[in-house]
Amino acid sequence: MKIRNRLALLSSLILLFFSATSGAEFKDGLNKAVSSLEEGLSHLGLEAREIIPWFDGYGTRGGTYTPGTNLANDNLHNVVSRFADLENRLASFNTPEQYLHWSLEFLGLSCPRQSPLKMPGGLKAAADSFDTLLPGAGQSLVELVEADRLIREAYRKLTPAEVEELKKYVKDFPFWEDQWPANPVERMVTLARRVDLAFIWAGALAAWRASARLQELVKKNTLVWVNQESTREEFILNLDTPWGAVIVGGRQENDYRQKCLLILDLGGDDSYEIPPSGWPLVSMIIDLEGNDSYKADNGYALGGALFGLSWLEDHEGNDTYKGASFSLGAAALGAGILVDYKGKDSYRGGPLSQGMSFFGLGMLADFEGDDSYEVSFGGQAACFAGGAGLLIDLNGDDRYSGGGIYPDWRTPGATKSFTQGSAAGLRPFGLGGTALLYDRAGADDYEIDYFGQGAGYWGGCGLLVDSRGDDSYKAGRYAQGCGLHTAFGLLADGSGSDSYTLGGVGQGMGEDRAYGIFLEGQGADSYRAGWMARGAGGTGGVGLLLEIHGNDNYQEAAKAADGYGSRAWELSGLGFLIDCVGDDIYGNRRIQGQIIRSGTWGAMVDLPFNR
Repeated sequence: MKIRNRLALLSSLILLFFSATSGAEFKDGLNKAVSSLEEGLSHLGLEAREIIPWFDGYGTRGGTYTPGTNLANDNLHNVVSRFADLENRLASFNTPEQYLHWSLEFLGLSCPRQSPLKMPGGLKAAADSFDTLLPGAGQSLVELVEADRLIREAYRKLTPAEVEELKKYVKDFPFWEDQWPANPVERMVTLARRVDLAFIWAGALAAWRASARLQELVKKNTLVWVNQESTREEFILNLDTPWGAVIVGGRQENDYRQKCLLILDLGGDDSYEIPPSGWPLVSMIIDLEGNDSYKADNGYALGGALFGLSWLEDHEGNDTYKGASFSLGAAALGAGILVDYKGKDSYRGGPLSQGMSFFGLGMLADFEGDDSYEVSFGGQAACFAGGAGLLIDLNGDDRYSGGGIYPDWRTPGATKSFTQGSAAGLRPFGLGGTALLYDRAGADDYEIDYFGQGAGYWGGCGLLVDSRGDDSYKAGRYAQGCGLHTAFGLLADGSGSDSYTLGGVGQGMGEDRAYGIFLEGQGADSYRAGWMARGAGGTGGVGLLLEIHGNDNYQEAAKAADGYGSRAWELSGLGFLIDCVGDDIYGNRRIQGQIIRSGTWGAMVDLPFNR
């Protein structure tokens, strides 16, 4: 923050109980976020372009920057504009490919130039056999082999010995600890940075092309095997290739126990228990119908990978997913993707699963159904250090819960969650990547303890975006739009009458050169928070809670809340609570068209009702 900004704010805060004037009627969602922000700040004599955290490169060792640090070095106008537009962009995406491209763009990466695909030696016989059952399907195997090539290319800067060394470091690493004296963290991060993430994404997009081709062919063609059934011992097709087996299972109940290049299952209530290790490098499962059971009790399978690519896709049925670390849409130094198109599904994961990454790509996408998500730590859109972790849910009344296993030293009984849009670096060795939880529609419940629901830590960029529905958010601490240590955290809810409960530190709170942003579009919302919340900033950070439209209830906070800016370690933080339209209650008070000063550098601005 520049000195002139702080002086302008100080002079404007003298005008307490200042009556604000009217503006235009607001639209649904977050479309009016920027104009609402500017109107609120104008009554403080400020412009959003003047406001920026006190960013001086702190924490960016060696000139390394991430989306979190880049955002912490941008002004408030650009930041709010970008994420108001993000909600609109996400609402237009309807395929996994679109979310893959968005995350690639957000990380500032571009895919390497593609070469024309060729039928590699050793694959022609398998492709021809596949074509006899489903004409044109053999080309999907070519795409999967291309994905194998691209994934291997991502590791070209590592020797085979370094790959094995890095695998061991990741397997043994306790991500849930605060310090790691027994682990060679710096060495692990140094090696991991040599992985070329652009090729990881390119491999995932090649896998998507294989999936999309099979989807199209299945819809257009009458399958030769349509009336056939497989048994537990025999499949319709079972071929070996140098890249792994290709299996086609019929409509009977099938058990799958091996890792293949491709499993295509036509239907039936199937069981998948895939081992965590072993060849091949790239694997894909596509299940078309049935209430299926997926288990990866040892992790690193079923849409989960440690070096490599694992793609799991289920088209229809009420399915159950259970997995340990790096499963169910999670990856370290590779790509792990789980896509479920339809059904009422249950996802249960150990630590580091369900849309989680470490220097890689982890994505869980569920397109339809009332789903439940449960993870013990580090999931439901989480990222540690480089890469991206995504959880996309497009429709349904969903339940998200995370934490409850690993204690947090700050409070007796508290546990670490790092879930639901949580991006963290490994301080001080590696800055955080990007995590996005996007839920398009439904009455959803979100519950965590410490860290999450749109939280960034040590260079991380943690995002939770919910477009519509009457939602409930509950968290202990460091959540709901919270940025800590040169990072960025955002919670954006487009519409619905929502309930927010927070122990403390969040709901638009930025600390130590970070942004914490909370954007609420439309609805009669309820807020409960302890301290350093609802638009709070400290130590060179900026916190904002922006309420665009609705009759809202802000229950009495303990302290340091409601547009609170504090000064610590010789750096001032800025905090703003701006409520634009509605008959609002603050504790037991109704405040119409007033400005209330809070802390040293903070303000609450309530714009008039029925403007």
